[in-house]
Amino acid sequence: MELPLVTVAVISYKAADYVIETLESIKSQTYQNIELIVSDDASPDDTAVLCKEWLRANKDRFVRTELIESKKNGGVVVNCNRALNATKGEWFKIIGSDDVLIPNAIDIMVKYAREQKEATFMFGDQIYFNDSLTNKQSYKLKKFDLIRTCVGRGVTAKDQFHILTKVFFGCAAASIGKTSMIKGIGGFDERWPVEDWPLYINITKNGYRIYHIDDILVYRRLHSSSIMRECDDYAILSRHSVKDVCGGLGYLYENAGIVWKCFYKLMIWLNYNIVRTGNDNRIWKCRFWRVMAKYFDPYNYYYGYLLIKERILARFD
Repeated sequence: MELPLVTVAVISYKAADYVIETLESIKSQTYQNIELIVSDDASPDDTAVLCKEWLRANKDRFVRTELIESKKNGGVVVNCNRALNATKGEWFKIIGSDDVLIPNAIDIMVKYAREQKEATFMFGDQIYFNDSLTNKQSYKLKKFDLIRTCVGRGVTAKDQFHILTKVFFGCAAASIGKTSMIKGIGGFDERWPVEDWPLYINITKNGYRIYHIDDILVYRRLHSSSIMRECDDYAILSRHSVKDVCGGLGYLYENAGIVWKCFYKLMIWLNYNIVRTGNDNRIWKCRFWRVMAKYFDPYNYYYGYLLIKERILARFD
């Protein structure tokens, strides 16, 4: 049986210290039929130069390689679309330029896709680590804890859509999707500053169910310049004005019902007051608004509801 071509797209920005480790982890995959695309978002360091040299030296390992160099920084979402538009693979997987795939990650994904023939998008688990992969003491396993509630038997794409408009589940670094499906729903939504949450919402909104692979697929590097950390939704709440806060999470608002639109505005108001009072626990006003957000943010209660539901469902397994 012919193996499908899998595109692995490295979404790079200012990653000269780490990108070679990412590329080596792709080269070391036990799965062979891989197209490798590196899309660099106008990195001010030597990221693109290093990638160009590495691709030249290792091009024979892959079915096809391509380096996309943007002259203007467009952000992670625009960069994901550049890679998506260049792909020729049947399956499309993105990875940050500072993360590392486990050696058989693609093999596990393709095997799962063959077993679950209706699956067009899936994600696995991850291990966080601090800077050096050799520092195993820093490893922190991030297992998905809402399996039955979000991806269990009987959970439909519609159910997942309603969950995703309130709480995110999944892992972009450990995910893979059918190229035709992702392109068919319009790719990554460039109106928003993050690539994963809006994509997951759009996938389920269009009737495609998201599947979970119960395996560790990727090591996620945590450091101050991490591309994924810089684009985290909740970081937006902590460092921008109320206008940016509302815009940054607007994909929740536009997909919410009337009641949750009101809850959304309450959540934004609470978080804005944290920003307005300095986002510093040493300031008593900020501490007050953090407590208010903890106990009055409806999204916190919804997540708690999902955890309780998960425990109840687990008892009937």
